[in-house]
Amino acid sequence: SSGINAEYGEAVVSTQSTGDLPSVGIFVEEDPETPVAWCLVKARGDIGTLHVSKEHRGKKLARFLLRYLSRKVITTHGIPPSAMVHVDNAVSFELFTSEGWVKQPSNCYRIFLGLNQFQDSA
Repeated sequence: SSGINAEYGEAVVSTQSTGDLPSVGIFVEEDPETPVAWCLVKARGDIGTLHVSKEHRGKKLARFLLRYLSRKVITTHGIPPSAMVHVDNAVSFELFTSEGWVKQPSNCYRIFLGLNQFQDSA
């Protein structure tokens, strides 16, 4: 892994990149090979595949991953990140809206983030 290696509660945060596409995973010391939470950036710059294993939900890991990769997309690509959230995924929709993302009209949620959202802290 490359990038950051930092403590986050009881977990270690490790980042990896695939070409120009950043990704991030959170690992616990008991199993340093298997992430307990992860998030990827898709080829178009969309944030996708945000997942936290059931036993680690409620620890704000998804929020951390979303903030980290949002900043990374802005600093790497200079564009505001976007994401698709399925219409039935109320938990993810709440996460994105609580972080200042704006829902766009569609059959599923097309969410865009304003460019200035993380600019000061990137």
